Amino acid sequence: MNITSLFNIKGLGKYPSKPLISVDNLRNVLGSYQPQNYSTKRNIYDAIMSFTKYLIELDKFSPEIRNKLKALKPKRYLPAKKTSLNETQLKTMIAACDEMKTNYYGRLSNKVIVVFLANTGLRAFEFCKLKLEDINLEAKRVYVRLGKGNKPREIGINTEVYELLLEYLKARLSFDSEYFFLNKDGKPFTVDRLNKKISGLANKLGFKGISPHSLRRSFVTINAAKGRPLNHLRIACGHADLSTTQGYCMTSVDEVVAAMREW
Repeated sequence: MNITSLFNIKGLGKYPSKPLISVDNLRNVLGSYQPQNYSTKRNIYDAIMSFTKYLIELDKFSPEIRNKLKALKPKRYLPAKKTSLNETQLKTMIAACDEMKTNYYGRLSNKVIVVFLANTGLRAFEFCKLKLEDINLEAKRVYVRLGKGNKPREIGINTEVYELLLEYLKARLSFDSEYFFLNKDGKPFTVDRLNKKISGLANKLGFKGISPHSLRRSFVTINAAKGRPLNHLRIACGHADLSTTQGYCMTSVDEVVAAMREW
């Protein structure tokens, strides 16, 4: 759904007396969605706010109206759905990449994406921005130049990731790009395309609602269960606060019960 279909803004005047993008219109649009549709409501709100900012720069919208629109920023009334994969599900997803009906590069690329994200905990946009110079295979280090808040950090890669990246680099020799991870067309991934890739792979296995961020949660959950220091995971994820990292742990009650039987 685009802005034009929401408000039919064609022919918008400089300062219309009854602007088609108005407090009442936006309130009606957002109010047509249920509380559980927070993400959709937030996307609409963000799109409108971004577009009106652009219109103001063109001197075609009132800054006063935009300030009033800010009061309609959607609030989350229901807890966000947090999805992740347990270790068994993750192994199933990785194995499925080898069996996909596509060419060798396609299968390898899919596997690299899942394994890399699940073993590094990178955010989707951080993954997409990685360049060849950012990954030092000899030192088994990855330099994340522009993390959240433009805070750079370094992380390590284990043997599984290292060996897979060596194989992947040989397969991508036919592509000429400064970016490390490339799709089948030889172009760097966008966040949207990466999201569709992960969700598509997961959906085929019956794992619903899985995204790159789900693999980030899996990274924290699986490693925390293995006794990795939580502060190490905090630094790897680029979290400023340890409580944020703790919030990524998606350990189930059944897992706790099973573990306690061995105490």
